[in-house]
Amino acid sequence: MKGSQVKFVIALLALSVFGVTFGSGCAAMRASAARQAHINKMTKQHVYSMPCEQVWPTARQLLFTNGFSVKDTGEGTTMTLETEWAYQGQSSSRYLVQGIEPTESQCKVNFTKNTRSQNNHTSTNRDLDIEWQLLQKVDQESAQKILQEAEVKANAASAS
Repeated sequence: MKGSQVKFVIALLALSVFGVTFGSGCAAMRASAARQAHINKMTKQHVYSMPCEQVWPTARQLLFTNGFSVKDTGEGTTMTLETEWAYQGQSSSRYLVQGIEPTESQCKVNFTKNTRSQNNHTSTNRDLDIEWQLLQKVDQESAQKILQEAEVKANAASAS
């Protein structure tokens, strides 16, 4: 083989190794994204098959566990809880948590997180991560089913 042919073969081998590595990395990323998207979707629409008074203590405990203290709470058909600002380095955040009972035996819980940066820029987002934590603690059977479905979605995404 001539020098240019050797370089060409080496370049092809390097490209194929890169392609396999990059392709499998992309498959893993697609799987992870599909898994998380399914968990987020199901968490966002989850309705507990129990009254809010059974879910509420765990929701409050999650906030305390994450370093937040409760500012006030409302009771009635809509339970509302707001935390004090918690400072983390250069930013601070707080939660507004709402428990809504579509029926007497059902509960929907939304965690809305406000984050304020050092320059007073404020953003507000629904925190599906903490809602997922709540779902795993309160409704383990549904959480397990969601995880199983998420794995099916992840496997399909990595295969494509």
